[in-house]
Amino acid sequence: MCIWSGLYHPAANALISKAFITGTGEVMGIHGAGGTVGIVFTPVLSLAVGLVYGWRMSFAVFGVSAVVTGILLWRSQFQHTSSQFRFRLLDVFRIKGLWLLLVFNFAVGLYMKSVELFLPTYLALGPLSFLEKQPAIFWAGALTSLMLLIGVFGQWLGGRQADVVGAKKVLVIASSTVVIGFLFLVLTPLSLWFVAVAAFVTLYGLAFYGHQPALNALTGFMTPEDRRGMVYGVLFFVGFGMGSVSQAIIGYISDRAGITTSFYALAIFAAAALIASLLISDVRENSKKPQSKRD
Repeated sequence: MCIWSGLYHPAANALISKAFITGTGEVMGIHGAGGTVGIVFTPVLSLAVGLVYGWRMSFAVFGVSAVVTGILLWRSQFQHTSSQFRFRLLDVFRIKGLWLLLVFNFAVGLYMKSVELFLPTYLALGPLSFLEKQPAIFWAGALTSLMLLIGVFGQWLGGRQADVVGAKKVLVIASSTVVIGFLFLVLTPLSLWFVAVAAFVTLYGLAFYGHQPALNALTGFMTPEDRRGMVYGVLFFVGFGMGSVSQAIIGYISDRAGITTSFYALAIFAAAALIASLLISDVRENSKKPQSKRD
């Protein structure tokens, strides 16, 4: 399941960047918003199906849905010719300006993967620690889900603004907002826990999810059409794959110095992403290159 689902992101983003010549950012945002909606509601739906019909039926329902969607996509109008050009993986790093996008996405992956894993624990042991254990765990999970719902709007907004003001500007604004959200979370006194949590959930939900369509659109703008599949594959490997190392780092820090200290480390990762975003080239939609052969 991991291998085959891992093929989706680079293939889908490469297809979108080729099929939608204009308004790429907004289309990327709508695509990402759909994925975020799925993340929010699928666990509840699969649980409901499993409770009524058994756990195997949950796998069957979503498996059949994936097959049907794949067939519809196969029969769709989006067609493009396959490239006759073959290049090595190292050629990806020779594309002008791309390595900065990879550095940026690695820094994003470092804080993103650990927020996914440790935020409910941080909220339950920190801002919500005045509650009893079970209510604290419940509300920590509910707030994390709320952040994902806010991210649905953030995806669309980030993609829309990438088309209006440029993808780089969206990355800088989003990265700055994520840093501010972390500072609210770690620096606000526990007596003002509501301010800290509300600020982080809102700012992170909008900014983190808002940067994704801008990053994906900018990657397409920078990359010749016949190399985008490989480039998107490397981009997602760096963010989701290499970025996962932070979970071990943050877990180690949490065990040795406490969960609060570990979130200071995540704020540092977010600051590194902000610095990288400032150095990225400002490539716009109207500067996209046509399909190219060897540069």
